[in-house]
Amino acid sequence: MNNQRLKQEIQSIQMPEDMKARILASCREAQEEPVPVKKGRSPWKVVLVAAVLVACAVPVLAGQGDTLQNPTIVADGQAVEEEGTRLLEEQGHYSVVAPSTRTPHSLEEMTESRAFKWENWTSEENIGGTVVTSMIDWVGMEVLEDEGPVKVREVYEKKGGMKTEYAAENPVDLQGMGTGYVTWDLTWMNGHYDYIPGANLLYVMENRRGEPLGEYSGALYATKDRAGWFALDYSYTNTQAYDGSGDLVAESSYDLIYPYTTAQGHTFLLMFHGDCVWAECQTTYARVSLYGGYLEPEQVEELLDNLGLTIGGAANKKN
Repeated sequence: MNNQRLKQEIQSIQMPEDMKARILASCREAQEEPVPVKKGRSPWKVVLVAAVLVACAVPVLAGQGDTLQNPTIVADGQAVEEEGTRLLEEQGHYSVVAPSTRTPHSLEEMTESRAFKWENWTSEENIGGTVVTSMIDWVGMEVLEDEGPVKVREVYEKKGGMKTEYAAENPVDLQGMGTGYVTWDLTWMNGHYDYIPGANLLYVMENRRGEPLGEYSGALYATKDRAGWFALDYSYTNTQAYDGSGDLVAESSYDLIYPYTTAQGHTFLLMFHGDCVWAECQTTYARVSLYGGYLEPEQVEELLDNLGLTIGGAANKKN
């Protein structure tokens, strides 16, 4: 697939605007376009698993130099423009993180966007979804398990690669099925919040030689009284190295924004705007995020502290 066709594919699908901006920027860089581009980003409003999650880059060795790549916080819009001007001169581009809305999606909307695969597991119409640029042309599938608490199927790519998809009633049942590069322990979550049955997914992607290239996992939870909810997601790919040195966020754009380092030593950027909350830990090869509605900062910090997160295969690895 050439870059022009990939750009068209990206523009035609639903996905978070910040991810789309990153993808298109990477495609521009791959074409070595000489015109500097100021890109706009917004936090994830919702991860629609129907979307194709892709990234343009050349393959790299994963696990080496996986360092924190969270955006740089500056005071306000003027500071963004000043720092952006410097970044344009130095590296030709920059990206701005900004809130997309003050009103969260409803729990019903989130459930619908995440449970559609579970509900239509034997359909080839919903086999999309990737974190690897070279694996986007899905041509068929085989259902391996359509009963029980975990459903399994293999989805085949035109060039010979394969994606193994898992959908689960309970997200804990998906633990240990991925590559192991990013892991979490959702046992605490299950004891304090209600998971949404069927809205929990895992993709593991391999090339034609059976070598792992990346994965995606997501889980959806609600508070006991259903007054609040949150979605957890992580993605990993060893086909790209992300550089967040050009990412900026204005403190004045949010009601509250601050970095928070968890008990496992992972630093998330927490962003609150209206009734929405976003939390993101972006590293060179992985991204872990939370998007929620109607949660207090103390709740979010507690959630992240009890996520049991590992990145790069080590719980205390400095990211």
